Amino acid sequence: MEDERDSSAPASGRQEATHPPSPNGALKEIKHSRLPNVPHLPHPQRLPFLRTVIGRSPQGAGEGLSPEAALHARRNFRFGVLNGIMFTLVEALIAPSLVLAYFISGLGASNVLVGLLPALLSGGWFLPQILVASRVQGLPRVMHWYRRVGIIRTFCLALLTISTIALASTPDLLLVVFFFFFTIYAFSAGVTGIPWLEMVGKVIPPRRRGTFFGLRSFWGGLLALTVAGPIGAILSEDLWDLTYPYNFAFLFGLTTLTVGLGVWAWSSIREPAATSTAPATSVRDLLKRGASALRQDRDYRSFMVARILISLATIADPFYVVYAKSSLGAPASTIGLYLGALAAASLLSNFFWGPLADRASNRTLMTFTVIAFASVPLAALVLSMLKEV
Repeated sequence: MEDERDSSAPASGRQEATHPPSPNGALKEIKHSRLPNVPHLPHPQRLPFLRTVIGRSPQGAGEGLSPEAALHARRNFRFGVLNGIMFTLVEALIAPSLVLAYFISGLGASNVLVGLLPALLSGGWFLPQILVASRVQGLPRVMHWYRRVGIIRTFCLALLTISTIALASTPDLLLVVFFFFFTIYAFSAGVTGIPWLEMVGKVIPPRRRGTFFGLRSFWGGLLALTVAGPIGAILSEDLWDLTYPYNFAFLFGLTTLTVGLGVWAWSSIREPAATSTAPATSVRDLLKRGASALRQDRDYRSFMVARILISLATIADPFYVVYAKSSLGAPASTIGLYLGALAAASLLSNFFWGPLADRASNRTLMTFTVIAFASVPLAALVLSMLKEV
């Protein structure tokens, strides 16, 4: 609490001089009479930036929320940030475009299967939402959707860990089992997408959502940067002499624990009942409404085209590490270097994306996002041309 004092106290209680004071008397009068009337300015908050970084800023803690949600706003905010930290770490432990691409290429996967990884992630995220939206709409609470499917995701990774150890001597079968569990994992994430976003809208104040996502990415990126070196050592078989594919089984095991902790963190959020719900609808009606929105809303149509193109652009991501491995002879430890670079970029970019999300328009945010995505394949193209020269 700030030490607030009244800076406008009347001076009528002060003893006024009735004759010219002596120098010593003047000094005493200044010391005992003038100084107490200097306005007491409120003390500034200590380390305001650090308070914001750790998510403890009191400003807007429950602004824009229902009374039930405002009661648990701080608790929900912190558990939500912890959830983001864990899943940001998951993306470093089994980065599909780096770690998983290297893993399946070692199993003899074709370029088609390598390119299928980002397609499974994108399709697994978006396609189930069409079915889930009709079921979730109209429900006052949706936590049970997230919690149950989160358990399925955790078990998929646990079974993948066991299968990698048990089928190490049969890479063809292990490749099939990997895609089976990874497909379930990816589509399960899509099932939780709408319930998760629905809860974000109910428990995170509108004016703190930019900070919310920024904190998730900041601390998650910092943790990912910390583990990038050990991941590189594990994949290069320099740590504990874990050879392929047992080193990947170890990473899958760590990922299982991390996903379990992330699911627990979000499940610990106290979800309030929705203040207003729309009536339940069918998948057919949702598709009609979506088609109508594409025809009539130019901004929505532009947004959807941008999202589709960005998703298509990610198809090239896993081939960067395959190219580095097959054509450039890069060792497995290079993956740790790539992960560290990605984590550092994500960490530093939060000082840009977080404030921009709070202050700028959505159009500006999307424009910068598209430019950032386009810079990656452009840089790879330029570097490959310079190599040939």
